Amino acid sequence: MALAKHGLRERKREQTRTRLIEAALALFLKHGYDGTTIDDIADAANVSRRTFFHYFKSKEDVAVTWQDSFAEGLVAAIAAEPAGSDPLTMAERALIARLGKVSAEDAVALTQLIQNTPELLARDSAKYEGMERMFIEALTNRFPKKSDELAVRLAAMIVIGALRVSSSYFRNKRARLSPAEQAREVTAVLRKQIALKA
Repeated sequence: MALAKHGLRERKREQTRTRLIEAALALFLKHGYDGTTIDDIADAANVSRRTFFHYFKSKEDVAVTWQDSFAEGLVAAIAAEPAGSDPLTMAERALIARLGKVSAEDAVALTQLIQNTPELLARDSAKYEGMERMFIEALTNRFPKKSDELAVRLAAMIVIGALRVSSSYFRNKRARLSPAEQAREVTAVLRKQIALKA
């Protein structure tokens, strides 16, 4: 009985957290980051200001939570990849699979929000370093041999670099490609360059 209550409590906590995140992003996209207050977010999520601070330390924390969940999704995508490929191919497929769950409209809106908000822009740069470390760890779990270490590190650097480049390069081409298609184009160009130099 105690375990059931504990499970119910955790589900309710996760539901509240998700509600806060969704409310915050909707308000940020509608009114801008500076035009949205913590009270606005709490009201939209139907919770108190005090409850907001049980989940997040600041408005900035809730604004970048989607980035953390994206990184976690990348790690899960690597774990779900079938065996039999090299680290770079596995990393590329995992990235494209994860980006396939992001709509072009959401990607453009979130990118513009970050670019127009200095507080979020500073944190966005650090995001890629954290993602690369997580990617290396996830790939190392799939390729634990010491002889694979260099290939794993290069694969993580290349794929996270492709994500970063596609985010900025395609920013003003919103109607042409989805995030997954952007990643495919960037990695295809990269592989072509590698082949030319080989």
